Formats: sequence, C-alpha cells, structure tokens
Amino acid sequence: MARAEEVNELPDGYEFRFPGSDEWAVKLTEFVLSERNCCSFFKFELIFEPDHGPIRLRAGGSDAVKSFMKASMTTA
Repeated sequence: MARAEEVNELPDGYEFRFPGSDEWAVKLTEFVLSERNCCSFFKFELIFEPDHGPIRLRAGGSDAVKSFMKASMTTA
C-alpha cells in the first residue's frame, strides 16, 4: 500500500488509488486473493475506472479492522 498514489480514509477503512495499468490490476488482484486467505475479516473492493483510469482498492470492515490498518500504515 506504500506505493499507492493516494490514500483516503473511509468510514469503515481506507481507499488506495493505483495506476490503471494491467500490471497493477494483476498485482492488486493477487494481493486481495492472498489477504483473503490470511485475513478473512477484511472486506475488499477493486474499482476499475473507465478508459484505463486509476484502480481503487477499498479495504475495510469493522472499526477494529480500520484501527488495525491505521496502525499497520504508521509502522510501515
């Protein structure tokens, strides 16, 4: 997530913006698949903007998940 172009806080998590390239689409899809096995309590959304615009990854869940993510981002 450190390579995100932008990070926005959401009520239940965070949204990360990445370039709209096929390379990033594959990386982000693989990331979500990996995290689903490890951290099944997360909710993930991948949003592909039109015309190969940015890809947005939304990750969140409960307040505890958001706190966990915030702590992870500040120690990374």
